[in-house]
Amino acid sequence: MTTRTLKITFISIIAGACGNDKECVPPPLADQIVGSWNAELTSLHTGPQEITFESDGNFKESKGLLFGTYLKSEDHWKIQNDSLVVEGKFSNGTQAKYEFSIASRTCNEIVLDLEEDKLTLTKR
Repeated sequence: MTTRTLKITFISIIAGACGNDKECVPPPLADQIVGSWNAELTSLHTGPQEITFESDGNFKESKGLLFGTYLKSEDHWKIQNDSLVVEGKFSNGTQAKYEFSIASRTCNEIVLDLEEDKLTLTKR
């Protein structure tokens, strides 16, 4: 009798615990991307760089992964048609605008398609 009671209790605990597991659903991309991320290009093996997307539409990158090191402080981001659009002005006065489609995303990771490469953002 005791063995049977223990088995039933054990099965009930396991079944109850499985029922409480909820898969994380990422928030809208414009909300999710705000914050600091480790960014890494698939083709580079130099380790992650930091990119911070601020809620006011500005972004900062530690080593110029998106724009190189020639970008001035006028750098902005926005979400458009489920893609990340970044734009900025280089120190020589020229402007650039890039649009990256989302290859995949989870609650803590966003993978951007850069045509022949992938940029993986992992939440810090």
